Amino acid sequence: MERETWLKLLKLGDQVAVHQSVTGWCIRTIEKITPSGRFVLDNGVKCNANGYEINPQKWSSITIEELTEKILQEIEHDKLVSKANSILSSLNNINKVKKLSSEQLNKIINCLEEI
Repeated sequence: MERETWLKLLKLGDQVAVHQSVTGWCIRTIEKITPSGRFVLDNGVKCNANGYEINPQKWSSITIEELTEKILQEIEHDKLVSKANSILSSLNNINKVKKLSSEQLNKIINCLEEI
């Protein structure tokens, strides 16, 4: 569906994909649509009828997009990357690593060697 048509069909409660140039994708809900067609998201961000944020920060911009399977997969991948990064960072503490069993250490090593 064409973007302009999709934006005109949005209604209260619809979920949309929000892309922020700094942090990537997230899912938000349309909380309000003004008479002029502007959108207010559940986090308070306001977008023009064209889907672009009103008064974006100089260091970041936000757009709303149709929530597709591809975007859902990207969001899930980003969550996995974040979780893996957090776990790997916590293993930077030698005392934590020493507490792991040999079986746990072998599993970690095998996973990392596949990379």
